[in-house]
Amino acid sequence: MKKIVLSLSLLILLLLVSFTPTFLASSSVLELEHVSHEEDYLEAAIQLQKLYELGYIDEYITEEDLRAEFQDSFSVINDEYTLSEGTYLVAIDTETDEIIDINELIDNKSQINTFSRNSRNAYSDNISKYNSLLVYSVAFKTWIINAGTTTSKINHSAEVTGVYGVGTRPKDYTIIASIQRATSENGSYINADNITKTVTLKQVVTISAYINSTYYWKSDSMAYANYSNVSYRASAKNEGPWLLNKKGMKYPEYTDPKSKKVMTKPASTTWSANSSSSCALTNSDRRAYRTWYDKTYGSLNWNDYEIHHIRPCKWGGNKDYGNLIPLPYSFHRATVSPWWLNY
Repeated sequence: MKKIVLSLSLLILLLLVSFTPTFLASSSVLELEHVSHEEDYLEAAIQLQKLYELGYIDEYITEEDLRAEFQDSFSVINDEYTLSEGTYLVAIDTETDEIIDINELIDNKSQINTFSRNSRNAYSDNISKYNSLLVYSVAFKTWIINAGTTTSKINHSAEVTGVYGVGTRPKDYTIIASIQRATSENGSYINADNITKTVTLKQVVTISAYINSTYYWKSDSMAYANYSNVSYRASAKNEGPWLLNKKGMKYPEYTDPKSKKVMTKPASTTWSANSSSSCALTNSDRRAYRTWYDKTYGSLNWNDYEIHHIRPCKWGGNKDYGNLIPLPYSFHRATVSPWWLNY
């Protein structure tokens, strides 16, 4: 008898595990997606490797090397929330005083076709810029600290992390960096913080701004190479925009897998509270929307989904189908709704 009871208990346990709702099983994935960020090390690494193969520089640099260069001199804060990080390159001909387009240099087919790894020295003698080419790498990072609190801050750092090639080394560098904000994605951005600072190699420059209202944010940085008689200006590296609420939380991204509909960002960060009683969905409205959705895009397991107003009722939304999207239950409750509570 005890064996039968034990077997039945085990069977029930297995059934419970097998039928765990999808939204619970996938909650950790949603959390990981929410904190994902942009990384941009690969392009710079590929460029450096091509320059090495062509004989312009003597070091073989990998993507991991570039990432490590910045992180070695940059302490990670436990509660930081990274928006973007990476490295870009600046190439200078120190004899002709010009900024070189690295991709054009690499894509010169006549050079590539005549190059041989076994004749590096002979090949390099035929390249007019080889003896004066200098390449330096500029690393950048934009991140949030204290996200989800009333003391959240957006930060941006930049650093000249490496110098390659045989051109004359600069005496120092000037980093110009800024953090900007706007009330709409394509609106006019104003500086929340900015800096112009002369630095040495591997000296980090950091700026920051408190986040006390919902804004679209951008960051940018550029680095000049300074010589005694000239400074070489590089083009700015622009990052963003990111939509952050007043507690520094990034607007969650979601695309409905069946309809391919995107949960779009609010067009403005200054919508006024204007709730309408006719916006809320009744039980009849929900049934009608589910029926329409299933017929149009295919059936959903509605036990795992809730219907979300892309522009919430409180902020002037309506219940037109164009403003509705099905969201996984836990994603809606744990991520999307809390974001709007702090709009």
